[in-house]
Amino acid sequence: MPIPSDVKIFDGDVTGWEEWSVLSDDGYTGISGNFYLYVEKVIKESDGCYYFFDSEYQGLLLGPAYVGGNCSIEYDIQKNLLGYPKYVGGDLTIDSDYLESLEGGPQEVGGSVSVVGNISLKNLRGAPKKVGGDFECGCIELDGLEGGPSIVQGNFDCSGNNLVSLLNGPESVGGDYICCGNHLHKLDGCPERIKGTFDCGSNKLVSLKGAPHTVGGDFICASNSLTTLEFGPSSVGGSYWCDRNRLISLKGAIEACNKIFDCSYNFLSDLYGAPRHVKEYCSCSNNKLHNLSGSLEFVGGGFICDCNPLKSLEGDLREVKGEFSLLFCGLKTLDGLTDSLGHRVYLHASFYVNELFTALMNLALFFGMFAYFPKALAILLAAGLLLVSCVKFVGYGKKSKKMSSNSIWLIWKLLVRRRQVGIKILHAL
Repeated sequence: MPIPSDVKIFDGDVTGWEEWSVLSDDGYTGISGNFYLYVEKVIKESDGCYYFFDSEYQGLLLGPAYVGGNCSIEYDIQKNLLGYPKYVGGDLTIDSDYLESLEGGPQEVGGSVSVVGNISLKNLRGAPKKVGGDFECGCIELDGLEGGPSIVQGNFDCSGNNLVSLLNGPESVGGDYICCGNHLHKLDGCPERIKGTFDCGSNKLVSLKGAPHTVGGDFICASNSLTTLEFGPSSVGGSYWCDRNRLISLKGAIEACNKIFDCSYNFLSDLYGAPRHVKEYCSCSNNKLHNLSGSLEFVGGGFICDCNPLKSLEGDLREVKGEFSLLFCGLKTLDGLTDSLGHRVYLHASFYVNELFTALMNLALFFGMFAYFPKALAILLAAGLLLVSCVKFVGYGKKSKKMSSNSIWLIWKLLVRRRQVGIKILHAL
């Protein structure tokens, strides 16, 4: 924005109201540098709290009309922005417990805008229409986005508020759009295209209707109440996080994922609708999968499928470049496992050592029944049984099988899982 001809500019920074009052008396109405105002000096006690006020400050009615750099005003006593600069070339930061409205403030800010900390602000009416950087209005209990900026060239963050709708939000966002931690049931009002990350996690979404069509960064819809991914974005440049929902189907997901795909902690019985290709890591743990049937064919990194009631590894998965984890899946067969499915496959140890476990248990029970059998040997057998139980991971290579033991703290956890075994061991001793 060009400097208005009727504005007399002071070349430098101004800190404090007293300094600006002197310049104002000299006829200056603008500042080329930064304007910092921290209202303090006089202590006033109210309800047990202390507030700091500048004894000469009566509001910004005679403040600078133009600030070429950053403008930061903290602990202002005004309830609106009347008298604030009409243009700020840098960042605008306002932190006040009194502010109830953004009306009267600048309509264009060249840098970022932050109104975080203004706990009395309930809407964005009067906010700058164009913001050259980020716009931050998170965690201030906003009820709506009405009156907010139309164009945000950086990130837009309205997380942690009381929003139930994104209507009247910005039409264009050049960076991330963060609206997590609200009370959203739908996404109507979002721009059709987000260049950065779109995070609508930790809301009350039951549908992705209204979601942006294209997301250049990550798409995060985790920790909601979604049962389907229909109406979600058709193109995502980064990771896709849809974990911790109520998904019964992945229909509507993207066809290919450029980074991470996480659909863990849902109610999926198959992987139909999943991306065919996942470039990096993929997790579908803690679901209800019985096999690997579905759309997923290739995973460029690790594949985590822990805590599923798998009956077999049969399905459409053709290749896993990284490690393939199948812990606590209760597998009784390796049918479907090929050399292309991971350079190492991790399963619960009981799958491989069941016979050895049973043999040691029987020996401990048998010899422990006879008084003439040395108790020390029975203890050694029981200790061996526990060590075998603590083998948590089994690495299945292309040519050989390798077992790696976990730390001793797993003993208690394992005994809880195998209560009957623990009781038998004690009887044997």
